[in-house]
Amino acid sequence: MTRAGTKGMPRAERERQILDAACQEFGRSGYAGMSLADVAAAVGVSKPMVLAYFGSKEQLYIACVERAGATVGDHIEAAMAAAPPTLALPRAVLQAIFQALAPRPSDWLVIWDQTVPAGGEALAAARVARARLAAQAGQGVAAVGSAATQLRDPQDLGVLTQGWMGMVGAMITWWIRHPDQSAEQMAERASRLITIIASAGISEAESPEGAVVPRPGSPVRGSGSGQPLNAAFDLFGRRWAILVIWELRSGTRTLSELRAEISDASSSVLTTRLRELTAAHIVRSQDGLYSLTTVGKGLLVALAPLHLWAKAWSASVR
Repeated sequence: MTRAGTKGMPRAERERQILDAACQEFGRSGYAGMSLADVAAAVGVSKPMVLAYFGSKEQLYIACVERAGATVGDHIEAAMAAAPPTLALPRAVLQAIFQALAPRPSDWLVIWDQTVPAGGEALAAARVARARLAAQAGQGVAAVGSAATQLRDPQDLGVLTQGWMGMVGAMITWWIRHPDQSAEQMAERASRLITIIASAGISEAESPEGAVVPRPGSPVRGSGSGQPLNAAFDLFGRRWAILVIWELRSGTRTLSELRAEISDASSSVLTTRLRELTAAHIVRSQDGLYSLTTVGKGLLVALAPLHLWAKAWSASVR
């Protein structure tokens, strides 16, 4: 039998009402400014009734932060388990966060409330929720693309994780200030921003030597004429560039798959070559997957006679 609450309402339903109202108040005013009287007024009960359910302001906050942390953390965990380690992963995580917060965006503010007093059970509960989200962020940051092989310094991973969490927090804060935006709209907006950030990094790619990606019409290494052929010689003369194009001839590849095919090339060098070839519109990069563009496929036509020549050459020198 369901235990009765107040005014004939089931106890569990009344508890949920109080928690929802409390989360709104904690989010709006912070722990320090939150008023139990305001929570009671929002629910339509007395302050003593709120205390009868949760005992104290601290216990009410603990209930709020535990629920918020579990909801957001569980959504992120499910998204990370299903998404591949490409740009699809941060997109999926952001979508999961906005879905988790859709009923109560203020839950995020409850988790990260900086006015919770030190030394008490409330802060301990908040730290548990925060630690789980931080661990998930670190795991996700290290998994995307080639980060796992490039982030060798734990402090680098810490800085990047903090940056990611700061960006997520900024998006949610903006959302709370624009309540007309739905969770679905925010997830779409976040996905667009991820794409823009990734594309900006690719379009500005430079070689390790500091030279910009060779382009027809611009001076290149060994020639200032700007002739397209000289630009092609410069680009394709860079280590592993032609082999990368050749390995993409049969279809889409990830960085890990290319690394397995070109075992002598380091991940950092392959990443640089892929960025240069992407900036040159020869390779397409999307969600951590690489393939040849129409221009790149045209290059295979030019390479086919070289392939035949190489076979004849091989036979002649045996």
